[in-house]
Amino acid sequence: MVPAKHGVPAAAQCGAARAPACVCALMMQGESVAMVLHMVGAAPVREGTGRIARYELLPLEQLGGRPRVDVLCNLSGIFRDSFQVRC
Repeated sequence: MVPAKHGVPAAAQCGAARAPACVCALMMQGESVAMVLHMVGAAPVREGTGRIARYELLPLEQLGGRPRVDVLCNLSGIFRDSFQVRC
């Protein structure tokens, strides 16, 4: 994983603006997806096995005084095909 340099998130260092989302997600071990989930205030809900089943929005009180951030993601079909739903 690439560490943040001078306050710039590692996902931004990998050229996220230029690389397809799936490539960046693979290179950064999902860090860009985690940043989006953090910005909207989502937390994982795990099954008994530890597998993440879904995400739920946290109440505003649990966000530590920060606002939710609206995020728009443009994901390619490669992202969908690379990370298929596992049932």
